[in-house]
Amino acid sequence: MADLSGKTAVVTGSTSGIGLACAKALAQNGCNVLVTGSRTEAEAAVALSEIKGNTGKKVIYVQANLKTKDGHDELCKEIDRVFPDGVDILVNNAGMNHVCPIDEFPLDQWDDLISLNLTAPFRLIRHSLAKMKTKGWGRIINISSVSGVTAIPCKAPYCASKSGLNGLSR
Repeated sequence: MADLSGKTAVVTGSTSGIGLACAKALAQNGCNVLVTGSRTEAEAAVALSEIKGNTGKKVIYVQANLKTKDGHDELCKEIDRVFPDGVDILVNNAGMNHVCPIDEFPLDQWDDLISLNLTAPFRLIRHSLAKMKTKGWGRIINISSVSGVTAIPCKAPYCASKSGLNGLSR
């Protein structure tokens, strides 16, 4: 990976799995990182310690409910507070799935899934892009899934959200 010293990054859903690995790699390569997730700060402490390691980089945790418009807005405000010049790298990783036949799929689960998997990335891109353009540098990484190109039984809403994310990325 390139030297990213002086760059700033936001990684959603970064207290475990792919998001945690992305945040660790970014910090190890010089980025200050804003980490988000739905866990409490105490629950996220181990992940934060892993990300920071011995890098000496600024690693900040923001608990964020990206299933709601208010959660999107609160995260954008916190990004502006922590990185007033904007972020250089945005990794939209947070996601959820609910396995259920479509004719039984709860509407509230649909709303949560679409908000987290598709609306939150759209709103974070929209929020971050102007400052990236002003800097003349930025990277946006949207973590999708094979489900975005392949139908999987009982995962129609998840497949639709990831297909939408692929379209947004293109």
